[in-house]
Amino acid sequence: MRLCLVRHGIAEDRGNYADDAERPLTERGRDRMEAAAQGLATLIQPDVILSSPLVRAHQTAELIAAATGATVEECEALANGDHESLLAAACLETVVAVGHEPHISGFLSWALGAHHLPVEIKKGSAALVSFDGVPEPGSGRLDWFMPPRALRQLRKVPIG
Repeated sequence: MRLCLVRHGIAEDRGNYADDAERPLTERGRDRMEAAAQGLATLIQPDVILSSPLVRAHQTAELIAAATGATVEECEALANGDHESLLAAACLETVVAVGHEPHISGFLSWALGAHHLPVEIKKGSAALVSFDGVPEPGSGRLDWFMPPRALRQLRKVPIG
């Protein structure tokens, strides 16, 4: 199984929304994430995209879906950091999971068997973790980590 963890794009400020779950991406966040999604599509073709139900994550997932042709499914585990439930939902060969900090870095640490990775997972970043056999804590392998700027640059690289 290959699981691509993606942090949502740049969102509106918290102070402008009574409910944090309703914060959307900014216009700049949408534009940058659209470009990053196109770059991500040069690296991976997911079977499905799992998304936190929070608006900013769902918008990010939809941009990735537009770039890859995959469908989006809601996954509550991405909003609450439930690693086991995320793995149960990610039962296909190649899955993109769009969520939030600190849950994305927490899952990455869990998958790689580290207590806490000193990695800054910026908004719009992606990390691909592969599992051979049944995914368990520490059984993941980090194949690559891409900050958003690198993903945006990939969309400009001719493939083939």
